[in-house]
Amino acid sequence: MNKLPIALLLLVSCSPDPTPPPPKVAPEAPGSGPAMMMPPERPARPAVDLIKFEPPKDWVKEEPSSNMRKAQYRIPDKEKKGKDAQLALFYFGPNNEMLQDNIKRWASQMGADDPKAEVMQGACKITLVDLKGTYTGDAQAGPQENSRLLAAVVEAADGPWYFKLVGPAETVGPWRDAFVTMLKGAGAK
Repeated sequence: MNKLPIALLLLVSCSPDPTPPPPKVAPEAPGSGPAMMMPPERPARPAVDLIKFEPPKDWVKEEPSSNMRKAQYRIPDKEKKGKDAQLALFYFGPNNEMLQDNIKRWASQMGADDPKAEVMQGACKITLVDLKGTYTGDAQAGPQENSRLLAAVVEAADGPWYFKLVGPAETVGPWRDAFVTMLKGAGAK
C-alpha cells in the first residue's frame, strides 16, 4: 500500500492554524449595503419668495416662532391699554385645497359654528373671516376670552398665503381697516 497519499492527507489536515478560512462571497454591488437600507430623506419644501405685502408701519416684525410661519408681526394696542396681538403668515404650497379647512379651523378656535367668509378683490382674490369670542388656538396660553381673529387667504400666483391676526378684541378691532388695506395690496407685482 502506498503510504505517500495518507501522509500528505495527514500533513494537510494537521495545519497549525485552527481557524477555518472565511467563506468566499461575491463582492457587494455598487448601491447596496447598509447605506442603501436607510429610508430616503423627505424632499425639502420648495423655497418660495415671501409674498409682497406692506404691513402698517407700527407693526413690529419678529422672528417666526415656528418653522411653519413665513413671517410674524407683533400688533401693538393702539390705545396702550391692553395686550398686543400677533400676525402670522403661512404658506403650504401651491394647492388651494386647504382654504375651507382653514376657515373651519379658525372658526373652531373661536367657538364659531358657521363662519361667514367675505370675498374681496385686491391685487389677488382674498377670502376674509372676522371672528369674535374665546380663542382656543394657543395651547400654551389656554383659552383667551374677548378675542378677535382676522384671518385671510390671499390667492397669489404661487398659491394661497394664509394671514392670521389674533389677539384681544380691543387691540385687533382698530387694526381691521389697515389689515384689509394690506391684504388688498398683497401679491402685487
